[in-house]
Amino acid sequence: MSTALPAAAGLPAAAPGTPPGSWRLVRATVPGLILGVIALWAIGIALSLTGLVYTAAGGGVSIFAPWVLDGPWSLAADAAWGALVCALLAAPVRERVRTRTGGAPISRVLTVASIAAGGYLPWLLTGASGARGALALLATPALLRAVAFERSGVPRRLPPALELGNRRLASLGAFGVLVLIAPFALLHAIAIDGTSQSGNARSTSSGFLISVAPGHVVVAQSALRAGLVPITVTAVTPLTNSRIVRIVRVRLELGAPLIPSGSRLALPVRVGARRSLWVGFALTLRRCPFGTQTGITRIRVRYRELGISLTETVPLERSNVFLTCP
Repeated sequence: MSTALPAAAGLPAAAPGTPPGSWRLVRATVPGLILGVIALWAIGIALSLTGLVYTAAGGGVSIFAPWVLDGPWSLAADAAWGALVCALLAAPVRERVRTRTGGAPISRVLTVASIAAGGYLPWLLTGASGARGALALLATPALLRAVAFERSGVPRRLPPALELGNRRLASLGAFGVLVLIAPFALLHAIAIDGTSQSGNARSTSSGFLISVAPGHVVVAQSALRAGLVPITVTAVTPLTNSRIVRIVRVRLELGAPLIPSGSRLALPVRVGARRSLWVGFALTLRRCPFGTQTGITRIRVRYRELGISLTETVPLERSNVFLTCP
């Protein structure tokens, strides 16, 4: 008597000796990825509200890579976060593939690897959201078909030492969260909390585009909000994405947007938990840019928190300040 599980939605199982068809895997994989992404965004919003991780859902970098890579610690934290994301997305995908193909569960490790290469990397390497989504939805089923199934059509099995059981997955997840992600997130929780600018500014999907002639100075301000623990800021450096942008001066103020008569704070500056430090920077163009948007895209902050000297590069993201000639 056969022990194979019946396929869902009245679809016949794949014929023995052949891998599941591409369309069958698309119908199994895409809804699973969508369910996983919805759960991921919900987690991102909850973490953003706590002040530990500021994702795109809460005004920060990206749900897929919450921190700017500026050292080994941030690389380890982002890698651990990425592994957890791929494991989260793999859970609904594995279940739907099992029910759609009517066979045994596919390898968790191979599913995670397929999602990492086909569904995760496009969101890190591609700029346009539409292109990211299209690549993820097309590449993941194709990779899953090639990697997770033998030519005979049965799920590919890894040696037990390489496979991820529930207990091993839970142990690795706990290690990633408690050792790599949580400490880094607690100590690197600075986020952008508002922006303003002078001049003829136009709002775009990437930030603010200000029309200015070379040599003419414009002023912009961004608020840096501390996390759950007070910090003492020792240095603030706005970072440009082009050498043709020149930063004329930088000024700091606590609690409210900068005003022309506002007093300039001297470093170091103590910023309370969940309080904001406004950073004003005057900038100008050395010459007219050609074909690219140039301006301030990140702010590097040096600070002390819990007695530790730290550095965090905070991306402005949708609050970027770009300059262009009239």
